[in-house]
Amino acid sequence: MRVLAENFSSATQSLGSSWLRTTLTTLGMIIGVGSVSLLTSIGLGVQQEVTEQVQNLGANLVFVVPGKLDNNSTPNPLALMGVSTLTSRDVEQLRTLPSVHRVTPLIFVGAAVDHEGQTRTSFVIATAASWFEMRKRPLAEGRVFTESEENERVCVLAQAEREAIFGEHAAIGKTLMVQGVPFRVIGVLHEEPASALFGGNGFENAVYLPAGAVQNAIARVQINRIIVQSNPSASPETVLDQISGALKGSHEGAEDFGVMTQKQILGTIYRLMSIVTSLLTGLTSISLVVAGIGVMNIMLMTVTERTHEIGIRMAVGARRRDIFMQFLAEALVITLIGGMLGLLTSGGISVLVRKYSPLHPIITPAVVAMAFGVCVAVGLVFGTVPAWRASRLHPIDSLRHE
Repeated sequence: MRVLAENFSSATQSLGSSWLRTTLTTLGMIIGVGSVSLLTSIGLGVQQEVTEQVQNLGANLVFVVPGKLDNNSTPNPLALMGVSTLTSRDVEQLRTLPSVHRVTPLIFVGAAVDHEGQTRTSFVIATAASWFEMRKRPLAEGRVFTESEENERVCVLAQAEREAIFGEHAAIGKTLMVQGVPFRVIGVLHEEPASALFGGNGFENAVYLPAGAVQNAIARVQINRIIVQSNPSASPETVLDQISGALKGSHEGAEDFGVMTQKQILGTIYRLMSIVTSLLTGLTSISLVVAGIGVMNIMLMTVTERTHEIGIRMAVGARRRDIFMQFLAEALVITLIGGMLGLLTSGGISVLVRKYSPLHPIITPAVVAMAFGVCVAVGLVFGTVPAWRASRLHPIDSLRHE
């Protein structure tokens, strides 16, 4: 342990004597470790928000989507964007199941919202009154529409939409136009935090319309999702089997739909995020390779410059192993210093990203451990060749070197 401490102390003194060259070499490690740590922390932050967004929808939820799922329980993207196979008959069929507590359709109405000549691009959702029981949010003003009003032209606004459309003026009782159809505002939901996952198209920016009224008044709308809340006493396997059986009967045996639990949805999203994060991390890791090559280059130059010193050390009894450890320690010191500064840099950038963007990076102990692990790996891989070269020098030839 004492020998190791002496090697690191000697390495620090040697690198300090050529501080400018050391600083430039360390800069590559700062960029490499900082970028990898930042991307990883952003990925963890998005993953946490995805989990919160899905779990905030409520407990015991099952999601029915158009199109058959693949073997990994992943929906077909083309089926999600194309003509939906879900119908009002499916909704009514699911409501009769004993394992089902609530059912609500979701219709994504592709339309802007007009009020007194002002147009606002909003996230317009047509749904049933049971949606407000599944995803309970406190009211800031008015009330939500009831089951008896699902064919009435009324609407409920998220707080962000109420402020964007009406500003300081009263919203209750006013009329909004959606695809030329008037809807009267009867309620405003309490404010909720903005979503980095959905950006400006999250629930905090939603306008809620009754599904029946939208289907009667607006042409070419379709049910995009059906959300089912199961009875707590029913087992998940029973719920999924009953839902699948009911929908197959409604679709004359065709399995042109998918049934997903929250766990499956999170698993699908995590897989997609893992692919994207791995790709980005792989690209930024190129900077680590470049930094490692820089470390190797500077250490090879150092070996050449200090050949005479190496000869003297060998002449007074230093073993090849001692020379090897000395130069390997210098490479590790460069990479560790660069790693620590890179981690601090990514932490500072994470604070700025959290403050000035909708993303919320999370630096965990695992991220810190990964950063230091990368530093040690780069130091060992790219410092071994220069250290081995230094240890293989012949003492007599080294002493003759000027």
